[in-house]
Amino acid sequence: MNSGTRSRGVPGDPHTDVNTDMDIRVPVLQPPSRCPGEAFVQRRRPPIPMGPAWDERPTTVSMFWRVWAVLMLAIAAILAVDLFLHRDNHVIGFREAAVWSGIRIPAGLLSDVILWAWQGGDEAGTYYAGYLIEKALSIDNVFVFALIFSYFAVPASVQHKVLFWGVIGALAFRLAFIFVGAELLETFFWTAYVFGAQPCRAPGPQDRPDRRQQPR
Repeated sequence: MNSGTRSRGVPGDPHTDVNTDMDIRVPVLQPPSRCPGEAFVQRRRPPIPMGPAWDERPTTVSMFWRVWAVLMLAIAAILAVDLFLHRDNHVIGFREAAVWSGIRIPAGLLSDVILWAWQGGDEAGTYYAGYLIEKALSIDNVFVFALIFSYFAVPASVQHKVLFWGVIGALAFRLAFIFVGAELLETFFWTAYVFGAQPCRAPGPQDRPDRRQQPR
């Protein structure tokens, strides 16, 4: 039995092998080429440049901690200046309070301008919305402070110092609760249900103040 021969280069179909006995054409897959006789070379894509471009937003961990470090230093500097300027106990009048408000409010808005130039309008809008909400919510704090000072008969000359260290303590405890709560939620999933059920607890008779024990 003749096994047959194969030949390449049939007229009209140069990319086929032909079996001369059975006349069966089997297509031969060849890599594409731009011109006849060109060797196929697999071209590699150019390497992607490492590192963020100049207009990309910094998202690395190092930049995250740098921003937090700058923020903490700025807050510490502001508190130190405030404590130094009010080192003597004196009554703060309306004019002095208005001057300080005229300094602090533009400083907060200037921070929003810096954030807009650095991160864009979305982040700046979020900061501005949070700033307005905090300003609106701080109004009720004034009434609470006035009630506390009146209840404990705090002299007007030391109210600023008492309020200053009270705010420092509130910031410290809030940061501690935030980090501890985040760690608990990350470690134990069921703590989310505990935190969610706590506000649902209805006040009972034991939560009502006993007027007989209050000082007159």
